[in-house]
Amino acid sequence: MNTSIPLIFWFRNDLRLHDNAALAVAMALGRPVLAVYVLDDQLMKPSALGFTRAGAHRLNFLKASVLAFRRQLRDRGGELHVFEGDPVEVLSRLSAYYSGATVVAHHEYAHDELVAEQRLSQWVPLQLVWGNMLFAPGTIPLDVAASPFYYTAFKNKVTAMKRNFVESPWPDSVRWLAVDADNLPLSGADVSGWPVTIDRFPVGEEAALQLLDHYATSPRMAAYAETREWFEGQGHSTALSPYLAIGALSPIRVLNVISAQPILGDEMQLSVSKLTEQLIWRDYYRWLFLRYGKTIFRRTGLRKVVPPMFDDLEAFEMWRNGHTTHPLINALMNELAATGWMSNRGRMIAAYYLSKELKVNWLWGAQWFESQLIDYDVCNNYGNWAYQSGTGTDSRINRRFNLDKQMLKFDAQRMYVSKWV
Repeated sequence: MNTSIPLIFWFRNDLRLHDNAALAVAMALGRPVLAVYVLDDQLMKPSALGFTRAGAHRLNFLKASVLAFRRQLRDRGGELHVFEGDPVEVLSRLSAYYSGATVVAHHEYAHDELVAEQRLSQWVPLQLVWGNMLFAPGTIPLDVAASPFYYTAFKNKVTAMKRNFVESPWPDSVRWLAVDADNLPLSGADVSGWPVTIDRFPVGEEAALQLLDHYATSPRMAAYAETREWFEGQGHSTALSPYLAIGALSPIRVLNVISAQPILGDEMQLSVSKLTEQLIWRDYYRWLFLRYGKTIFRRTGLRKVVPPMFDDLEAFEMWRNGHTTHPLINALMNELAATGWMSNRGRMIAAYYLSKELKVNWLWGAQWFESQLIDYDVCNNYGNWAYQSGTGTDSRINRRFNLDKQMLKFDAQRMYVSKWV
Protein backbone atom coordinates (compact mmCIF):
# COMPACT_ATOMS: atom_id res chain seq x y z
CA MET A 1 0.00 0.00 0.00
CA ASN A 2 1.36 3.40 -1.01
CA THR A 3 0.90 5.47 2.14
CA SER A 4 1.93 8.65 0.33
CA ILE A 5 -1.31 8.69 -1.66
CA PRO A 6 -3.96 10.45 0.45
CA LEU A 7 -7.46 9.31 1.19
CA ILE A 8 -10.32 11.55 0.15
CA PHE A 9 -12.93 11.76 2.89
CA TRP A 10 -16.32 12.68 1.48
CA PHE A 11 -18.31 14.49 4.13
CA ARG A 12 -22.04 14.49 3.53
CA ASN A 13 -24.58 14.24 6.36
CA ASP A 14 -21.84 13.60 8.92
CA LEU A 15 -20.29 17.00 9.64
CA ARG A 16 -18.69 16.00 12.93
CA LEU A 17 -15.60 14.48 14.51
CA HIS A 18 -17.24 12.62 17.40
CA ASP A 19 -18.57 9.11 16.73
CA ASN A 20 -17.75 9.22 13.04
CA ALA A 21 -17.38 5.57 12.02
CA ALA A 22 -16.16 6.30 8.50
CA LEU A 23 -13.57 8.76 9.77
CA ALA A 24 -12.34 6.14 12.24
CA VAL A 25 -11.78 3.78 9.30
CA ALA A 26 -9.87 6.47 7.43
CA MET A 27 -7.73 7.16 10.51
CA ALA A 28 -6.90 3.46 10.88
CA LEU A 29 -5.59 3.34 7.30
CA GLY A 30 -2.86 5.76 8.31
CA ARG A 31 -2.82 7.94 5.21
CA PRO A 32 -3.15 11.72 4.94
CA VAL A 33 -6.82 12.69 4.64
CA LEU A 34 -8.15 15.26 2.20
CA ALA A 35 -11.49 16.39 3.67
CA VAL A 36 -14.02 17.28 0.97
CA TYR A 37 -17.57 18.61 0.98
CA VAL A 38 -19.49 19.02 -2.29
CA LEU A 39 -22.61 21.17 -2.37
CA ASP A 40 -24.74 19.39 -4.96
CA ASP A 41 -25.83 21.94 -7.56
CA GLN A 42 -29.08 19.99 -8.04
CA LEU A 43 -30.28 21.50 -4.76
CA MET A 44 -30.50 24.94 -6.34
CA LYS A 45 -32.39 23.95 -9.48
CA PRO A 46 -36.16 24.58 -9.60
CA SER A 47 -38.56 21.67 -9.72
CA ALA A 48 -41.58 21.34 -12.00
CA LEU A 49 -43.58 22.94 -9.18
CA GLY A 50 -41.46 26.10 -9.33
CA PHE A 51 -39.36 25.87 -6.16
CA THR A 52 -35.87 24.54 -5.54
CA ARG A 53 -35.03 21.32 -3.72
CA ALA A 54 -33.35 23.42 -1.03
CA GLY A 55 -35.01 26.72 -0.23
CA ALA A 56 -33.41 29.61 1.61
CA HIS A 57 -33.91 28.33 5.18
CA ARG A 58 -32.57 24.86 4.48
CA LEU A 59 -29.73 26.07 2.27
CA ASN A 60 -28.59 28.74 4.71
CA PHE A 61 -28.44 26.28 7.60
CA LEU A 62 -26.53 23.84 5.41
CA LYS A 63 -24.01 26.44 4.26
CA ALA A 64 -23.48 27.89 7.73
CA SER A 65 -22.97 24.37 9.12
CA VAL A 66 -20.36 23.58 6.47
CA LEU A 67 -18.46 26.76 7.28
CA ALA A 68 -18.62 26.01 11.01
CA PHE A 69 -17.15 22.56 10.40
CA ARG A 70 -14.44 24.04 8.21
CA ARG A 71 -13.46 26.39 11.05
CA GLN A 72 -13.38 23.40 13.39
CA LEU A 73 -10.99 21.52 11.12
CA ARG A 74 -8.81 24.60 10.67
CA ASP A 75 -8.48 24.88 14.44
CA ARG A 76 -6.95 21.40 14.30
CA GLY A 77 -4.56 22.21 11.50
CA GLY A 78 -6.75 20.78 8.76
CA GLU A 79 -8.99 22.09 6.03
CA LEU A 80 -12.40 21.25 4.63
CA HIS A 81 -12.16 21.70 0.86
CA VAL A 82 -15.58 22.90 -0.29
CA PHE A 83 -16.80 22.49 -3.87
CA GLU A 84 -20.06 23.04 -5.70
CA GLY A 85 -21.32 20.86 -8.54
CA ASP A 86 -21.90 17.18 -9.23
CA PRO A 87 -20.30 15.26 -6.33
CA VAL A 88 -19.41 12.31 -8.57
CA GLU A 89 -17.60 14.53 -11.06
CA VAL A 90 -15.76 16.49 -8.35
CA LEU A 91 -14.61 13.41 -6.45
CA SER A 92 -13.61 11.58 -9.62
CA ARG A 93 -11.37 14.45 -10.67
CA LEU A 94 -9.80 14.71 -7.23
CA SER A 95 -9.17 10.97 -7.11
CA ALA A 96 -7.54 11.00 -10.55
CA TYR A 97 -5.38 13.96 -9.56
CA TYR A 98 -4.09 11.98 -6.57
CA SER A 99 -3.24 8.86 -8.62
CA GLY A 100 -6.47 7.01 -7.98
CA ALA A 101 -6.94 7.96 -4.33
CA THR A 102 -9.60 6.03 -2.44
CA VAL A 103 -12.74 7.91 -1.41
CA VAL A 104 -14.03 7.04 2.07
CA ALA A 105 -17.55 7.95 3.17
CA HIS A 106 -20.56 6.81 5.13
CA HIS A 107 -23.22 4.79 3.38
CA GLU A 108 -26.39 6.69 2.62
CA TYR A 109 -29.85 5.14 2.51
CA ALA A 110 -32.12 6.75 -0.08
CA HIS A 111 -32.32 6.18 -3.83
CA ASP A 112 -30.57 9.29 -5.23
CA GLU A 113 -27.71 8.97 -2.77
CA LEU A 114 -27.29 5.26 -3.54
CA VAL A 115 -27.24 6.03 -7.27
CA ALA A 116 -24.48 8.61 -6.69
CA GLU A 117 -22.48 6.02 -4.75
CA GLN A 118 -22.90 3.50 -7.56
CA ARG A 119 -21.83 6.04 -10.19
CA LEU A 120 -18.80 7.05 -8.16
CA SER A 121 -17.71 3.45 -7.60
CA GLN A 122 -17.41 3.03 -11.37
CA TRP A 123 -14.72 5.70 -11.51
CA VAL A 124 -12.79 5.60 -8.23
CA PRO A 125 -11.94 3.19 -5.41
CA LEU A 126 -14.79 3.77 -2.95
CA GLN A 127 -14.91 2.51 0.63
CA LEU A 128 -18.28 2.97 2.29
CA VAL A 129 -18.86 2.52 6.02
CA TRP A 130 -22.15 1.95 7.83
CA GLY A 131 -22.95 4.53 10.47
CA ASN A 132 -25.16 7.47 11.48
CA MET A 133 -27.67 5.08 13.06
CA LEU A 134 -28.25 3.27 16.33
CA PHE A 135 -28.77 -0.05 14.55
CA ALA A 136 -26.83 0.24 11.32
CA PRO A 137 -26.56 -2.70 8.93
CA GLY A 138 -23.55 -4.76 9.87
CA THR A 139 -23.84 -3.89 13.55
CA ILE A 140 -26.79 -6.21 14.20
CA PRO A 141 -27.71 -9.63 12.76
CA LEU A 142 -30.51 -8.41 10.49
CA ASP A 143 -30.67 -8.61 6.70
CA VAL A 144 -32.21 -5.69 4.84
CA ALA A 145 -34.52 -8.04 2.95
CA ALA A 146 -35.85 -9.38 6.25
CA SER A 147 -36.31 -6.05 8.03
CA PRO A 148 -39.86 -5.66 9.39
CA PHE A 149 -42.40 -3.64 7.42
CA TYR A 150 -44.17 -2.16 10.45
CA TYR A 151 -42.50 0.08 13.01
CA THR A 152 -43.54 -1.80 16.16
CA ALA A 153 -42.19 -5.08 14.82
CA PHE A 154 -38.95 -3.33 13.83
CA LYS A 155 -38.57 -1.71 17.26
CA ASN A 156 -39.19 -4.97 19.08
CA LYS A 157 -36.74 -6.84 16.87
CA VAL A 158 -33.81 -4.43 17.11
CA THR A 159 -34.18 -3.58 20.79
CA ALA A 160 -34.20 -7.28 21.63
CA MET A 161 -30.70 -7.52 20.17
CA LYS A 162 -29.20 -5.63 23.15
CA ARG A 163 -26.54 -3.82 21.18
CA ASN A 164 -23.82 -1.90 23.07
CA PHE A 165 -23.78 1.68 21.82
CA VAL A 166 -20.06 2.39 21.82
CA GLU A 167 -18.95 5.50 19.97
CA SER A 168 -16.25 5.41 17.31
CA PRO A 169 -12.93 6.83 18.57
CA TRP A 170 -12.14 10.52 18.38
CA PRO A 171 -9.98 11.07 15.26
CA ASP A 172 -7.07 12.65 17.09
CA SER A 173 -4.40 10.99 14.95
CA VAL A 174 -5.84 11.89 11.54
CA ARG A 175 -3.27 13.63 9.37
CA TRP A 176 -5.38 16.28 7.70
CA LEU A 177 -4.17 17.37 4.29
CA ALA A 178 -4.55 21.12 3.79
CA VAL A 179 -3.91 21.94 0.13
CA ASP A 180 -3.73 25.40 -1.39
CA ALA A 181 -6.66 25.89 -3.75
CA ASP A 182 -4.26 26.67 -6.60
CA ASN A 183 -2.81 23.17 -6.27
CA LEU A 184 -6.10 21.36 -6.86
CA PRO A 185 -7.46 20.33 -10.27
CA LEU A 186 -10.70 22.29 -9.94
CA SER A 187 -11.84 25.48 -8.30
CA GLY A 188 -13.47 25.47 -4.90
CA ALA A 189 -16.88 26.94 -4.19
CA ASP A 190 -17.10 30.68 -3.67
CA VAL A 191 -18.20 30.75 -0.04
CA SER A 192 -17.66 34.47 0.48
CA GLY A 193 -21.40 35.08 0.47
CA TRP A 194 -22.36 32.07 2.56
CA PRO A 195 -23.98 32.83 5.93
CA VAL A 196 -21.89 32.24 9.03
CA THR A 197 -24.86 32.14 11.41
CA ILE A 198 -28.63 31.80 11.09
CA ASP A 199 -31.55 32.76 13.31
CA ARG A 200 -32.82 30.38 16.01
CA PHE A 201 -30.19 27.65 15.59
CA PRO A 202 -26.48 27.98 16.38
CA VAL A 203 -24.43 25.99 13.89
CA GLY A 204 -21.63 23.45 14.12
CA GLU A 205 -20.70 20.33 16.04
CA GLU A 206 -19.48 22.13 19.14
CA ALA A 207 -22.72 24.11 19.45
CA ALA A 208 -24.74 20.93 18.88
CA LEU A 209 -22.92 19.06 21.63
CA GLN A 210 -23.45 21.94 24.05
CA LEU A 211 -27.15 22.08 23.22
CA LEU A 212 -27.48 18.34 23.77
CA ASP A 213 -25.74 18.45 27.15
CA HIS A 214 -27.78 21.46 28.25
CA TYR A 215 -31.06 19.93 27.14
CA ALA A 216 -30.40 16.58 28.80
CA THR A 217 -29.78 18.22 32.18
CA SER A 218 -32.58 20.79 31.97
CA PRO A 219 -36.22 20.49 33.13
CA ARG A 220 -37.20 20.38 29.45
CA MET A 221 -35.81 16.84 29.22
CA ALA A 222 -38.11 15.52 31.93
CA ALA A 223 -41.06 17.30 30.31
CA TYR A 224 -40.35 15.98 26.81
CA ALA A 225 -43.01 13.25 26.87
CA GLU A 226 -45.68 15.86 27.66
CA THR A 227 -44.52 18.78 25.52
CA ARG A 228 -43.05 17.12 22.42
CA GLU A 229 -46.35 17.29 20.51
CA TRP A 230 -47.06 20.95 21.18
CA PHE A 231 -47.27 23.07 18.05
CA GLU A 232 -44.89 25.72 19.30
CA GLY A 233 -42.31 23.11 18.45
CA GLN A 234 -38.82 24.50 18.96
CA GLY A 235 -39.44 25.63 22.52
CA HIS A 236 -40.84 22.30 23.65
CA SER A 237 -39.12 19.70 21.48
CA THR A 238 -35.44 18.88 21.77
CA ALA A 239 -34.59 21.12 18.78
CA LEU A 240 -31.80 18.63 18.03
CA SER A 241 -33.20 17.38 14.71
CA PRO A 242 -31.30 19.89 12.52
CA TYR A 243 -28.02 18.62 13.96
CA LEU A 244 -28.95 14.97 13.47
CA ALA A 245 -29.98 15.77 9.89
CA ILE A 246 -26.74 17.55 9.03
CA GLY A 247 -24.68 15.05 11.01
CA ALA A 248 -23.32 17.50 13.58
CA LEU A 249 -24.74 15.11 16.19
CA SER A 250 -24.45 11.35 16.28
CA PRO A 251 -27.63 9.47 17.24
CA ILE A 252 -25.51 7.21 19.45
CA ARG A 253 -24.18 10.27 21.31
CA VAL A 254 -27.74 11.54 21.80
CA LEU A 255 -28.85 8.17 23.16
CA ASN A 256 -25.86 7.84 25.46
CA VAL A 257 -26.26 11.35 26.89
CA ILE A 258 -29.97 11.08 27.62
CA SER A 259 -29.59 7.55 28.98
CA ALA A 260 -26.91 8.72 31.39
CA GLN A 261 -29.25 11.13 33.16
CA PRO A 262 -30.59 10.18 36.60
CA ILE A 263 -34.10 8.72 36.30
CA LEU A 264 -35.87 10.71 38.99
CA GLY A 265 -39.49 9.70 38.73
CA ASP A 266 -41.84 8.34 36.10
CA GLU A 267 -41.88 11.58 34.11
CA MET A 268 -38.17 11.42 33.33
CA GLN A 269 -38.30 7.71 32.58
CA LEU A 270 -41.16 8.22 30.12
CA SER A 271 -39.37 11.13 28.44
CA VAL A 272 -36.17 9.14 27.92
CA SER A 273 -38.25 6.30 26.50
CA LYS A 274 -40.13 8.61 24.10
CA LEU A 275 -36.97 10.30 22.87
CA THR A 276 -35.29 6.93 22.36
CA GLU A 277 -38.29 5.89 20.28
CA GLN A 278 -37.81 8.89 18.02
CA LEU A 279 -34.24 7.75 17.35
CA ILE A 280 -35.53 4.26 16.56
CA TRP A 281 -38.12 5.72 14.16
CA ARG A 282 -35.20 7.42 12.42
CA ASP A 283 -33.45 4.06 12.01
CA TYR A 284 -36.66 2.37 10.94
CA TYR A 285 -37.13 4.67 7.97
CA ARG A 286 -33.53 4.10 6.88
CA TRP A 287 -33.98 0.35 6.90
CA LEU A 288 -37.25 0.82 5.02
CA PHE A 289 -35.55 2.89 2.33
CA LEU A 290 -32.76 0.36 1.96
CA ARG A 291 -35.31 -2.41 1.48
CA TYR A 292 -37.75 -0.70 -0.87
CA GLY A 293 -35.60 1.88 -2.68
CA LYS A 294 -37.25 4.18 -5.18
CA THR A 295 -40.63 2.45 -4.71
CA ILE A 296 -41.27 4.80 -1.79
CA PHE A 297 -41.07 7.81 -4.13
CA ARG A 298 -43.95 6.60 -6.31
CA ARG A 299 -47.41 8.09 -5.95
CA THR A 300 -48.71 4.75 -4.66
CA GLY A 301 -45.69 4.31 -2.40
CA LEU A 302 -45.56 0.88 -0.81
CA ARG A 303 -49.27 0.15 -1.37
CA LYS A 304 -51.21 -1.30 -4.27
CA VAL A 305 -54.42 0.46 -3.26
CA VAL A 306 -54.25 3.96 -1.77
CA PRO A 307 -56.70 6.78 -1.00
CA PRO A 308 -57.52 8.90 -4.10
CA MET A 309 -55.17 11.84 -4.75
CA PHE A 310 -54.92 14.24 -7.68
CA ASP A 311 -52.50 16.73 -9.23
CA ASP A 312 -54.56 19.71 -8.10
CA LEU A 313 -52.18 22.67 -8.34
CA GLU A 314 -54.72 25.22 -7.09
CA ALA A 315 -55.39 23.26 -3.89
CA PHE A 316 -51.66 22.64 -3.43
CA GLU A 317 -50.83 26.35 -3.70
CA MET A 318 -53.63 27.18 -1.26
CA TRP A 319 -52.13 24.71 1.24
CA ARG A 320 -48.52 25.73 0.60
CA ASN A 321 -49.25 29.43 1.12
CA GLY A 322 -51.41 28.98 4.23
CA HIS A 323 -54.67 29.98 2.55
CA THR A 324 -56.85 27.02 3.49
CA THR A 325 -60.18 27.07 5.33
CA HIS A 326 -58.64 25.85 8.59
CA PRO A 327 -56.63 28.19 10.86
CA LEU A 328 -54.39 25.45 12.25
CA ILE A 329 -53.20 24.41 8.78
CA ASN A 330 -52.61 28.04 7.87
CA ALA A 331 -50.59 28.61 11.04
CA LEU A 332 -48.46 25.54 10.40
CA MET A 333 -47.70 26.48 6.81
CA ASN A 334 -46.99 30.11 7.72
CA GLU A 335 -44.52 29.05 10.39
CA LEU A 336 -42.78 26.72 7.94
CA ALA A 337 -42.46 29.42 5.29
CA ALA A 338 -41.20 32.00 7.77
CA THR A 339 -38.74 29.84 9.71
CA GLY A 340 -38.07 26.51 8.01
CA TRP A 341 -39.40 24.78 11.11
CA MET A 342 -42.53 22.89 12.13
CA SER A 343 -43.29 20.67 15.12
CA ASN A 344 -43.50 16.91 14.68
CA ARG A 345 -47.24 16.91 15.37
CA GLY A 346 -47.67 19.76 12.92
CA ARG A 347 -45.90 17.82 10.17
CA MET A 348 -48.22 14.88 10.66
CA ILE A 349 -51.31 17.07 10.48
CA ALA A 350 -50.13 19.14 7.50
CA ALA A 351 -49.32 15.97 5.55
CA TYR A 352 -52.65 14.41 6.45
CA TYR A 353 -54.59 17.51 5.43
CA LEU A 354 -53.01 17.86 1.99
CA SER A 355 -53.25 14.20 1.06
CA LYS A 356 -56.52 13.11 2.69
CA GLU A 357 -58.62 16.26 3.09
CA LEU A 358 -57.55 18.12 -0.06
CA LYS A 359 -56.72 14.84 -1.85
CA VAL A 360 -53.59 16.31 -3.44
CA ASN A 361 -50.62 14.23 -4.61
CA TRP A 362 -48.63 13.59 -1.41
CA LEU A 363 -45.31 13.76 -3.27
CA TRP A 364 -45.89 17.46 -3.91
CA GLY A 365 -46.19 18.10 -0.20
CA ALA A 366 -43.10 16.03 0.56
CA GLN A 367 -41.17 18.04 -2.03
CA TRP A 368 -42.29 21.32 -0.43
CA PHE A 369 -41.13 20.12 2.99
CA GLU A 370 -37.86 18.98 1.40
CA SER A 371 -37.35 22.50 0.12
CA GLN A 372 -38.25 24.29 3.34
CA LEU A 373 -37.24 22.27 6.39
CA ILE A 374 -34.01 23.23 8.14
CA ASP A 375 -33.86 19.70 9.53
CA TYR A 376 -34.72 18.00 6.24
CA ASP A 377 -33.89 14.31 6.29
CA VAL A 378 -34.90 12.40 3.18
CA CYS A 379 -35.87 9.19 4.99
CA ASN A 380 -37.77 10.87 7.82
CA ASN A 381 -39.53 13.30 5.50
CA TYR A 382 -40.70 10.94 2.78
CA GLY A 383 -41.31 8.16 5.30
CA ASN A 384 -43.61 10.41 7.34
CA TRP A 385 -45.42 11.71 4.27
CA ALA A 386 -46.00 8.20 2.97
CA TYR A 387 -47.24 7.13 6.40
CA GLN A 388 -49.71 10.02 6.76
CA SER A 389 -50.97 9.81 3.18
CA GLY A 390 -51.82 6.11 3.39
CA THR A 391 -49.11 5.08 0.93
CA GLY A 392 -46.59 3.97 3.56
CA THR A 393 -46.48 1.68 6.55
CA ASP A 394 -49.46 2.83 8.61
CA SER A 395 -51.62 -0.28 9.03
CA ARG A 396 -54.69 2.01 8.94
CA ILE A 397 -54.32 3.68 5.55
CA ASN A 398 -57.56 5.65 6.05
CA ARG A 399 -56.57 7.11 9.43
CA ARG A 400 -58.15 10.54 10.01
CA PHE A 401 -57.34 13.57 12.16
CA ASN A 402 -60.01 15.77 13.72
CA LEU A 403 -58.31 19.16 13.35
CA ASP A 404 -60.49 20.93 15.90
CA LYS A 405 -59.67 18.29 18.50
CA GLN A 406 -55.98 18.61 17.65
CA MET A 407 -56.16 22.35 18.28
CA LEU A 408 -58.01 21.83 21.55
CA LYS A 409 -55.47 19.29 22.75
CA PHE A 410 -52.22 20.95 21.68
CA ASP A 411 -53.14 24.66 21.38
CA ALA A 412 -56.06 25.09 23.75
CA GLN A 413 -55.38 28.81 24.29
CA ARG A 414 -54.90 29.37 20.54
CA MET A 415 -51.53 30.99 21.23
CA TYR A 416 -49.90 29.20 18.33
CA VAL A 417 -52.64 29.95 15.82
CA SER A 418 -52.81 33.58 16.95
CA LYS A 419 -49.06 33.93 16.46
CA TRP A 420 -48.95 32.59 12.91
CA VAL A 421 -52.28 33.60 11.36
